[in-house]
Amino acid sequence: MGEHIPRFKTLSAYYEQDGLALGGPHEICVNMRCGDIAYDVVVKQCRTREITAVAAEPIPWTNIQTPLFIIERLLMLFDGAFVPLVRAEFDGSPDGDDGEAEVRQVLARRLSYFDSDLRSSNIPNDKLVDYCDVLTDDLVGKWLYLVEQLDITNQMYLYAMSRSGMPIDIRCAFLIELAEPLIEMCNKERGLFPDLAAKNKPTLKECLDAVIGEFGKVAFAYEMQMGKKAYDAFLSKLKCSRVRIMHIKANQPKDEYLNGLESAFYLKKLSLMYRAILLDLLGVPANLYEKRLRHRVETLDNWFAENHRKL
Repeated sequence: MGEHIPRFKTLSAYYEQDGLALGGPHEICVNMRCGDIAYDVVVKQCRTREITAVAAEPIPWTNIQTPLFIIERLLMLFDGAFVPLVRAEFDGSPDGDDGEAEVRQVLARRLSYFDSDLRSSNIPNDKLVDYCDVLTDDLVGKWLYLVEQLDITNQMYLYAMSRSGMPIDIRCAFLIELAEPLIEMCNKERGLFPDLAAKNKPTLKECLDAVIGEFGKVAFAYEMQMGKKAYDAFLSKLKCSRVRIMHIKANQPKDEYLNGLESAFYLKKLSLMYRAILLDLLGVPANLYEKRLRHRVETLDNWFAENHRKL
């Protein structure tokens, strides 16, 4: 007889964070397919959040987690941070399994990128979109495709925004590096940046310039208005900050790179731009989030100016 693998029809997950009252009441149900399995996923919110995934029939407990992970990452794109998972329940076992052992494993094995660094991005300040305004079957289908195409790129972003223990300059360097795959993705899906896409290997600085020019007009409005020479120096600084993790000190560029305060500041701005790009690729109308984006960027610019004066 083979090993018994507990099967369940339903997984419910409960999320909350001390001091955070989410909006609501909201309840949205979407249908999605992961591989050969169809799910109904219900997202409820009223101060706290609950996500329930229901399969058409009982399936292995590891499989029924998949739609949960997909929806959690989409909600993070809207919110700017993950809400901590505090409790989970399996239900609908045809074999009488209570799911308690599986719940312990779900909580213990949770990937570290689900633990957002709230100093870098948090829901009260960084939410761009209310999920109840945009969450549909069609959007989830687009998100499944986008996550598959982005592959490890999206995970790099999530780890950079988490409490991973990495120094802030390394986390910022990871987000700077994302300019290159974003050029590829935007060219594939929107036909943008044809000249760069036609090149065998465009430089990182070229990719940064193109991505910011197309999608960073709000997040990097101040930098783009500094004048051509100053803006070019800013792009070089971003490039050199990424190059630091690729070469030993003797082989690093002699140009300036971001200091600690600048790394913390541009991590936030690059994150906002990355999210805006993905929202655009998903077809979310800009008028649903641009006001919040502008307000957040204005707040960050003022914060940086105040702290920079203190140095």
